Amino acid sequence: MHGAKSVLTCMDRSFVMVEKHWNIEHVSSLITDNMKSQIEADFVIVDEGRYAGVGKVLGLLKKITELQIRNARYANRLTLLPGNVPIFEYLDQLIQDRQVFTVAYCDIDNFKPYNDVYGYGEGDKVIKLIAEILRSNVHPSIDFIGHVGGDDFIVVFSGDNWMERCRSILHDFEHQIPDLYSDEDILRGGILSHSREGDERFFPIMTLSIGAVIPNTTQSIIHDDVANMASQAKHHAKAISGNSLFIERRVSS
Repeated sequence: MHGAKSVLTCMDRSFVMVEKHWNIEHVSSLITDNMKSQIEADFVIVDEGRYAGVGKVLGLLKKITELQIRNARYANRLTLLPGNVPIFEYLDQLIQDRQVFTVAYCDIDNFKPYNDVYGYGEGDKVIKLIAEILRSNVHPSIDFIGHVGGDDFIVVFSGDNWMERCRSILHDFEHQIPDLYSDEDILRGGILSHSREGDERFFPIMTLSIGAVIPNTTQSIIHDDVANMASQAKHHAKAISGNSLFIERRVSS
């Protein structure tokens, strides 16, 4: 009777279905909201809408605990974002699964002079600000934010609208960063500080540079290759004046 029909026509519609590529934190939130107190329950895993398997809530909770312990060990203490070890593990998993993704390397321009003039406490506010801007512009179910260190951040986008999100990040940074300067520095457009060579120079209001790259996961690559490509894209972005996005297109084919 049901041979030519979808299995959904004869299934209990109370089941929870999750996409294979979703972040485990998003899956946990979905399971918690829909399967309260059902510790032994199952949930369905799909890959772009096609059945891929069944997951156990108990197994999910065990995995979440393991990830929390690992992330706490390697998290940046200021932003609580994953550090290099979780970043590299995440990239390697995407490469292994042949997923299409975009890596955006974010770096703040003129951060060191600001830190020197305003002090480390105010500098920490800048780091926290960019972390919050990144969080507000990613999709938590499919994207990943990592804090490489200092004022360097990595965002791994798995959605198609990553370019729009990068531009939104630049827009938010441009409009929020002046709040961390004095009125006097805002009026003159920057600060006087010493360069790395020891000369006094004028440094404009901080801007954000983003270098983006779409790795070709059909090739034999590892996280180091992706990190190097993203770092090169970032350097190209920093060569552009102001808040900038540079897209490395040579490796996207």
